Amino acid sequence: MSRYIPDDNLSYPVLISIGGRSGSGFYLNANDGSYLVTAKHVLFEEDLKNKKFTLWDKTVTFSSYSKDPTEKTPLVLNANLELVEVKTHPVFDIAIVKVSIFKEKTPEGMWITEFIDGITTKQIGEKHFTVGVPLNSCRKYEDIQVSNEIFVFGYPNSLGIHEKSQEDNELDYSRPLLRKGIIAGKNDLKRTIIIDCPIYQGNSGGLVMECEQVNFERKFFALGVVTKFIPFVENMKSLQYGTVNTSIENSGYGVVVPVDTILEFIQKEKQAAT
Repeated sequence: MSRYIPDDNLSYPVLISIGGRSGSGFYLNANDGSYLVTAKHVLFEEDLKNKKFTLWDKTVTFSSYSKDPTEKTPLVLNANLELVEVKTHPVFDIAIVKVSIFKEKTPEGMWITEFIDGITTKQIGEKHFTVGVPLNSCRKYEDIQVSNEIFVFGYPNSLGIHEKSQEDNELDYSRPLLRKGIIAGKNDLKRTIIIDCPIYQGNSGGLVMECEQVNFERKFFALGVVTKFIPFVENMKSLQYGTVNTSIENSGYGVVVPVDTILEFIQKEKQAAT
């Protein structure tokens, strides 16, 4: 029985756990290695008054699953952020962490990677088969088509009622969820993508994939990373007292930073390091 989305695409989501909090991310395979991509606020607490960013904690774990749908044990990477440098975009809500360098390919086309200092795992010793978004699956901002179908990958942790026993929860919060929507529009001034798809707490940093129908074949492309939802703001004014009560709700639309912005950022950071 065929699946609507390829197995390797379903293994892209990464659960990020840091300082008692969690968010979403994904691995992106650049030319020199694999990078963890997420939203900046997943890893950093923002001090708006002083315009400062502070890491929620000095250690973080990245959990993901292999492309084998029968594999139930996640691949867990532990990152010491005192040894691993986190790069943050100067404009967008984006953070990247280089986790490994590519050593060689297996006969099946999988990269055998070697972790950089500060990244460890208990599962497979020093080598790890990563499942990241390849460069040839990344769609440029200029090529993104409004109205096309999209999928949001992530770990929304604000859904459901969190019970003390995992068995009592409706959701398994250690497994990713998909959400289907469309590309609602593009903001050319900000160079961002607007999606018609609800974004919840925990989805931040998650990957968005576009599905394109070519003849009778479905093709999937990485669009970018979820950074926030667009609020619906309603002001209610008292006619008697003149007071205003503001209600802010989730509009069902979200903002995505395109993947080519992330690739440009990675390239600039590489050039600055040489």
